[in-house]
Amino acid sequence: MICNCSSRRARSRIPGLLLAALVWLLPCFASAQHLTAASFNPSTVASGGTTQCTVRISQAAGAGGFPVQISAPQAFITAPPSISIPFGATSTTFSVPIGNVSSNKAATVGFSDGTINLHANLIVMAPVQVSTVSVSPSSVTCGSSATGAVHLTNPAPSGGFDVTLSSSQPFVHVPASVKVSSGRQDATFPLTTTTVNATKSSTITASDANASVKTGLQVVQKPSILSVRLTNSRVLAGSFVTGTINLDEVAPAGGTTVQMSSD
Repeated sequence: MICNCSSRRARSRIPGLLLAALVWLLPCFASAQHLTAASFNPSTVASGGTTQCTVRISQAAGAGGFPVQISAPQAFITAPPSISIPFGATSTTFSVPIGNVSSNKAATVGFSDGTINLHANLIVMAPVQVSTVSVSPSSVTCGSSATGAVHLTNPAPSGGFDVTLSSSQPFVHVPASVKVSSGRQDATFPLTTTTVNATKSSTITASDANASVKTGLQVVQKPSILSVRLTNSRVLAGSFVTGTINLDEVAPAGGTTVQMSSD
């Protein structure tokens, strides 16, 4: 009978070798932890609001957590200089307060674990307010109408956005306010005029709680006929004569229609 003792001894050493290999590899697995993602939710936030930031790593954090350095160069973003992903977790979420801005801003925030560098983008929207008001046409004959329009800095919020309207002169009438529908930036409103005895102008004002803008509307007096003159007072039958009509005011844009008849 032949005993293969060397083979048995080799088999008995295998569990020990496996254990030694695992002990040797564990630090390698632990060192494989690294940043995988960083994001803001929402990624578009209103001025003065708050957003949530989530940072993720490849494997569960070890004892003591996993530190991440944060770089937010924009002064209106109040982010901590660093955070730590807790032991056993693969991510963490924290609040980021946003300061006030007067115009829309884009920001890029950096995240680093010392080896991997990531970035997350954020857009901060300025407060919604009226930015312009216009009237078309800008000059009308008294008794005529025009169309006004207001424009906002950003789309109106849910429920719409009210803009207050006023006219500096009583011969131009505007509604008390106009509502910009949710998600829109523009709205139109009607203007009507009454009789004036001379060409005059009115200032149209559009305002809200944060801003006030102005434009003008010129109202032209309806021209009156001063005189009618013919080149010849007597002509042969079948001939032509030229007539000239003189007005007391310059004809407005689009001209003036004069009704004529003969007896």
